Amino acid sequence: MVFSYGNQKLPIGRALVDTGSDLTILPLQVAHYLQIELDDTKKVTIDCAGGGRFIALPSQRQIGYSIDVPGYRPIRWKGTVYFAEHEPVVLLGYYQCLEKFDLTFHGPDRKLWIIPRFRLS
Repeated sequence: MVFSYGNQKLPIGRALVDTGSDLTILPLQVAHYLQIELDDTKKVTIDCAGGGRFIALPSQRQIGYSIDVPGYRPIRWKGTVYFAEHEPVVLLGYYQCLEKFDLTFHGPDRKLWIIPRFRLS
C-alpha cells in the first residue's frame, strides 16, 4: 500500500486491517513525512481494545491510498485519515477505507482478497 499527499508518496509494507475500527489511524511520523496538515479542532479520543486511550488528529484534506499488485490494475482512492503519536501500527478502519471494499480473509494462508465497490480508473 502507498499513501500519498500532494507530490509526496510513502509505501507502507504492512498494515493491520481492523474491521472493528471506525477510523484509519497512522503514526504521526507519516503526517510529518508526507507534510500533511492536521486539523486539531477535530481531534478525537480513541479507546483501545486493551483498555488504553489516545488522541488522534484528522488530516485537513483527504490523502491518497493506492494498492498496486503486479499483474492487476492499481486500486486508488482518497480518504480522511487520523494520526496518533506513539501508535506505531498502520491501522486500516471502516470510514473512507474498508467501507469501499468487499473483503475476504483466508486465515490459514494469511491472505486477503480485496474487491473494490467502486469503478477502477
